[in-house]
Amino acid sequence: MTQRSHRPLLLVFAILFTILFYYACPVLMQQEDTIMAAAGDAAAAASSDRIANRNPQYLVLNASNFVDVKSNSSLQLAQFSVAAWFRTSEDYHHGSDTNHHFIVNKGGSGQERPGYNMNYGIWIDNRERLKGGFESLTGEDNFIVSPASYNDGKWHYAVLTFDGRTINLYVDGTKVVSKSTTATPDYTGIQPVSIGVNSLTINGFFIGGVDEVRIWNRALSDQEVKDQHSSNSGSGNFAGDGDNNFAKEIPTDFPLSYQRSNSAAFDARGLVLYLSFNS
Repeated sequence: MTQRSHRPLLLVFAILFTILFYYACPVLMQQEDTIMAAAGDAAAAASSDRIANRNPQYLVLNASNFVDVKSNSSLQLAQFSVAAWFRTSEDYHHGSDTNHHFIVNKGGSGQERPGYNMNYGIWIDNRERLKGGFESLTGEDNFIVSPASYNDGKWHYAVLTFDGRTINLYVDGTKVVSKSTTATPDYTGIQPVSIGVNSLTINGFFIGGVDEVRIWNRALSDQEVKDQHSSNSGSGNFAGDGDNNFAKEIPTDFPLSYQRSNSAAFDARGLVLYLSFNS
């Protein structure tokens, strides 16, 4: 019985494979270069965003969306610290019907009667300055305002504190203004903690980015604020829907261990709310 040799057939396959590899290899290498370049561009875009945040995602506010956190007794505060990262390039001086563009607030503005006054809040005014403070039970304003404006399109860390005697406003770890007062915040209201909108009525929209919102039931020290601005790390407890469409309530009954930051710079003593808008 005669056996046929497969060598000619193998030789043909070898020649065809060599030709295919010769023409396909440059295409594959070009595709790999394109993928690597895209990955590099994405990494560069992420690092060019707020470097202080490990995750570059944040809440995007466009004058029609906002976040509400339902009120409870732990959020109704006689003393407090309120903190948030924010960014805006909006010109609020033209075409605005309000002097309050709220980054975060509870109680809101618009009525001067017990239970409907601002418990605490941070906002941008029509001169793009940062303002903060509270209203008393009788509706008396206890507000402070930064000397500088902050619609430069850069990320800034705002902190408002009140220890029962002094209101302090910090920007990027530095105290920019303070005010002594004998007034007490009206903490009797059941309005939500609102991000990006007036807590009392649907107006006073903030346009820009917000992230890392924290509220304590005590006044932070100067050093704590400075350390937080320097470190600003931690894990969040809320994820958006991917399109940054927020107009919903977030439950506040998470365990504190889930709400608190993992960074040593963020002392969990008195931390009653922490929102980080990472998905």
